[in-house]
Amino acid sequence: MKTLRNNYIAALYRVAQDFQTNEILIVTELIKNGDLKNWLRSSKNIPDEKIVISFAYDICREMSFLEQRVRVHRNLAYRNLLISAEGNTIKIAAFGLSALVNKDDFAQRKKTDLKKLPSRWTAAESFGIVLIEIWLKGDDPYPDEKDFASIRTLVLNGYIHKKPLKCSNQFYNQLILPCLWYEPNQRPNF
Repeated sequence: MKTLRNNYIAALYRVAQDFQTNEILIVTELIKNGDLKNWLRSSKNIPDEKIVISFAYDICREMSFLEQRVRVHRNLAYRNLLISAEGNTIKIAAFGLSALVNKDDFAQRKKTDLKKLPSRWTAAESFGIVLIEIWLKGDDPYPDEKDFASIRTLVLNGYIHKKPLKCSNQFYNQLILPCLWYEPNQRPNF
């Protein structure tokens, strides 16, 4: 991931291993406001719709950049989105689950790996959930579900998130809802 450089992806400088704890450590660019999750929770208000649209645009541009380079992020979540010092630009981070997609084995990977991934953290679906999390000001989009199995059951039974209270109908219908359709071929790509 060190080779993926642009203004919208947090720069990855080094990867190291702590031999005492066996943890993998990464050194990335410092982004002053930290992750979107904590920024939203510490903000007094939900950002206005223009800012949320700007965030959505940034995320789409970054995911498209990865897609063009045959990369899959595999963990798009608001805790892995960093917010600029000015509070108006998003950068993608946390490449721990990213992978280079081999076009020859893509069909096989699609059948196996993606079934193991939490449904809310894969591409278009996770983008829709990130947008919901922004409108919920960082609250859990599945507050009544205690574990992944119950979320998975909910999604497999056709659950679609309702429009968040402060979100406009137009934003929900045009940006969020298409990402949450059950059939992958109905969802947008980046």
